[in-house]
Amino acid sequence: MVMPFQLITKNGNNQASAGNLFDEVTGQQHHVSANDFLEMLSKWSVQSKKYPAIPGDFSKYYGFMRNHFGNAGDSSELIVFQLDTTKLIPAPGFESFKNMQAQFSKGAWLGQSEIRMNEMNEVHALLNPTAGFGFFIFGFECNSSENNISDALTQTVFFRNIGWRRNQKLGVNQIQKNAWIFDRDSKFGMTMYQALQCYFAELSDCIRFYQDRATVMYSVASVGVGSKSDAQLCEQAYEIIRVPDRNAPRFDQPLTEPTIHRVGRNVAFTALNEGALIIETINETAGTNAIAKKYFPAFILTLIQSESLRSFHQSNYDYLLNTMQSIAYHDASELTGQNEAIFNKMEILRNRLLILQLKHISSVSHLREVELFFNQFQKLFAVEKMLMENDQCIREVYNLLEVRRNKEIERIEKEKAERDERRSNIINTILGAIGCLGLFSFLKDVIPFYEDDKTYEAWYRFISICLPVLVMAYIVRLVFYSKK
Repeated sequence: MVMPFQLITKNGNNQASAGNLFDEVTGQQHHVSANDFLEMLSKWSVQSKKYPAIPGDFSKYYGFMRNHFGNAGDSSELIVFQLDTTKLIPAPGFESFKNMQAQFSKGAWLGQSEIRMNEMNEVHALLNPTAGFGFFIFGFECNSSENNISDALTQTVFFRNIGWRRNQKLGVNQIQKNAWIFDRDSKFGMTMYQALQCYFAELSDCIRFYQDRATVMYSVASVGVGSKSDAQLCEQAYEIIRVPDRNAPRFDQPLTEPTIHRVGRNVAFTALNEGALIIETINETAGTNAIAKKYFPAFILTLIQSESLRSFHQSNYDYLLNTMQSIAYHDASELTGQNEAIFNKMEILRNRLLILQLKHISSVSHLREVELFFNQFQKLFAVEKMLMENDQCIREVYNLLEVRRNKEIERIEKEKAERDERRSNIINTILGAIGCLGLFSFLKDVIPFYEDDKTYEAWYRFISICLPVLVMAYIVRLVFYSKK
């Protein structure tokens, strides 16, 4: 069971008042410093390296997947904490509850159903400080007094939202349908909303939950369920994953989704945006937990990729929209003062998107069923489509800016060329005038010089007159042919 959250800051773009983990956040997501948040999680984490960074059986995956999720203190973009549930103590106002481990040590019923969880097996916190989001991951096993737990899941509404963000005041009976019931003889219970407020209230200055319900991966070990027809399994999977309003009327038409995927005769799975259902046969020595660990790394990686792209799009949508409006409604000359700033921002966005593209993972396992599950879950969240749309959006805005900038550069170069031509014409005119004056002075002096046979010898006068003429002719010829 996965609950996504958004990082907030008091003085940054993301602002929210302290006190409620489900308050709306104003502003946009951005790069944040999560040191305080990391310190709190470190205080609650299990101080042992024997625990894996993320729950999962990585022997079913390629080698890079194990290093993709880093422990606290590792040099990884994704930081994972295994939380010690004994250190998660109730916040003020929840004094009637014990620490999380003690509270769930004897198990609990899921609402008013016959499904009972054994205990809270493990709690993880996964954080991506750069993108500004993270997940709390809760893992627990359940059993049912009924013959098939999947039939019981189709009746419970435990995983359905209860209007946290709509400020609804629900009655006791309605709340009990969505609560962990610790004692059937009393109305004492704890909804997931209360659990998050109870054990993570100290984080209210750092994070906000923005979904009304958790994204759940259901793992079922059953030959009977997997042997049902695709139509029957589709009906059952929809009730389990989507958890629709049980009291609302239904259409008579058969369901067309979720699509059932099968691998061999021992694996069947399907998914919706609310989660996934995996059915697999296992031998007697393995437990249902083995199925969960086999598929969970692929499950959480898809959510990470989806949230990364959503965060990127959300944080930059307003900026891109404003930029496109500026391009559309202003002349190129009016954008010159802000061109450099716009292009710098666009370069940053392009680089961030390029990093997302380089880190995008499309193949994770050598096992057919794991690889198919990962690929189908990616299609469901339209990861590839979001990646292409973001890339196309950035490219189009950048191209619009590039066209406007090129036009502006052409205009500036044309004006500069015209100014240079005018200056050259003026200089040539002045030089021509000076040349005319020099020629006039030469002609004026050459005749008296030539007729002066008393002062200079004839040969000297001849050379003095012809040599400048020949030199000038040579220079004119040299300039003329060099231009050609």
